[in-house]
Amino acid sequence: LRDQGLALPFPSPRPFGLLMQGLGLSLLVGWGIATLFWMRRWPRSAFVALLGTAGVIAGLIVQLYHVVEPHHSAKAISQAITVEASSTDLIIHEGSLEYSAALPFYTGRRIVVVNGEKGELGEKVEGWLVGARGTEVQDWYVDMRKLASLWKGPERVFFVTQRPWERSVLATLPLTNVHEVGQYGSRWLYSNR
Repeated sequence: LRDQGLALPFPSPRPFGLLMQGLGLSLLVGWGIATLFWMRRWPRSAFVALLGTAGVIAGLIVQLYHVVEPHHSAKAISQAITVEASSTDLIIHEGSLEYSAALPFYTGRRIVVVNGEKGELGEKVEGWLVGARGTEVQDWYVDMRKLASLWKGPERVFFVTQRPWERSVLATLPLTNVHEVGQYGSRWLYSNR
């Protein structure tokens, strides 16, 4: 985040500190008990202690998911789009769809991508560019010129980005009628209507 010039997206680092303390404590206590049992030649008890430690760590991981979910999940922005969008409206995602892979799932819609040729969908496999450049998916990827055309066109366009306004492609195009719908976790939603 610091390299990208972005602030910490969470109100406080405290939940992460508590999780790290829990991890450290569980490792010290769990491994300590397992070592004690092993030294007393109770291998089954040592194994059970290690399994218990693994269970505590799994619980901490689940808690970590609950902490980061509001920031990383595409569910909230998908719900905002679903409430507003009609069946003819277009959804465009800026950048690779890998980090918003649940967007098509939650909206039940096809997502058009701008500047998303890099990543898994545009990987070269033995000299062939798979996915992003295939003729069957050309309408799923747009360039800057096509984006400007769609934005000025007759249909409503929803634009999803994880980039702040000044780094988004919307800021570089001479677009009118840019309306910020809202910020949902790490994503911003804009519309042309």
